[in-house]
Amino acid sequence: MTLCNAEIIKKIKDLDEQKQQILTEEAAGCCSDYQRESDLIDLGYDFDKTRVAVTELNSKIEKFKHILNVANATVIVPEFEVTIGECLVRMAQLNCEKRVLEQMSAKPAKTRKTTYGGAVEFTVTNYDIDACKNRLSQTNDTIRALQIAIDRINLTHTSEV
Repeated sequence: MTLCNAEIIKKIKDLDEQKQQILTEEAAGCCSDYQRESDLIDLGYDFDKTRVAVTELNSKIEKFKHILNVANATVIVPEFEVTIGECLVRMAQLNCEKRVLEQMSAKPAKTRKTTYGGAVEFTVTNYDIDACKNRLSQTNDTIRALQIAIDRINLTHTSEV
């Protein structure tokens, strides 16, 4: 069977959700509280069956993640001439940079406050706020371009599963 990266990502998500459902059911049914022996209710929990189901799902998840990891490490994103994985790392770095730039660009150029002792204290930014805002805009543009390029590759690159 041949799937595109986006389908593989969806399969991983579906399998993770199935596993989480089993684990949730296990947490709810693996123990029973009761006061008298006659009150004990068999919830039908089967340890071995549950462990087998989780192990099978983990194996499928591992297989799909490996296929996706190989693609991420080898498939080149033409717009940036680096692999999908490198694009993902660059995007994470840019998102960190974006948070810093958002904070810096929101600061006023100069502030004034009165201290507890009544003295006036000024704070000025040691950078050009407009340049910071421009850098933020460029960073946002690059993040969007990376995301679109990754999305395009994830929809067009296929792997045998």
